[in-house]
This record gives sequence, structure tokens and C-alpha cells, in this order.
Amino acid sequence: MTIVIVSITILLEALSVVCCLHYLYGEKIRIDISTLCFVALDIVLMDSIFCSNLDLSWSLMIYPIIFFYCLIEFKCTFKSIFTNFILYIVIIGSLQATIMTLYGIIFNIQ
Repeated sequence: MTIVIVSITILLEALSVVCCLHYLYGEKIRIDISTLCFVALDIVLMDSIFCSNLDLSWSLMIYPIIFFYCLIEFKCTFKSIFTNFILYIVIIGSLQATIMTLYGIIFNIQ
């Protein structure tokens, strides 16, 4: 049962990344081959990290994947991709920290 919950969480996180990136570039979300490949790569990478107890530093491999997804999907200059990538990291990091803090407060987890 735990693996199902983790897989659903990973899927929702991948979809939130796609939503955030499309919002930053001011484009509507399209379900095309590059988006599906990105979500599939994200799920495979994160599931394999969780299931095989790999070092969490492997999760950093998602950042080059996100960068290439932006390069392929939005076809922008390197400067705009880099700027939006930094904004993405700040937004997602802030959201994760806020949600984990609230989660810890609600469920009394330290």
C-alpha cells in the first residue's frame, strides 16, 4: 500500500512541476509527447530512488531533465530558461517547505 501512495505522490509532484513551468512561461498546459516523456522519466527516476533505497542525491538528476524539458517544450533562449528555472526552484522549494511545515504542525511530526 505504501508504494501506491508514494507513486501517486510522485505523479502529483511531476504534474505540479509541469503546471508550474507552463505558468512561468505563460503557456497553456498541453499533453504532448515531450510532457508525457518528462512525467514518465520523473516517475521512473523517483520511484527507483524510493524502491531501491538509492542515495537521495540521485534525485538531483531531475534538474537536468527539467532543463531539457524546458528547452524542448518552450524553445526559448538559454537566458530565459535559466531565469525561469531559478524561479521554478524558488517557487517549488517554498511550496514544499510550507506544506511540510504545515504537515508537521497538523500531525505533530518533528
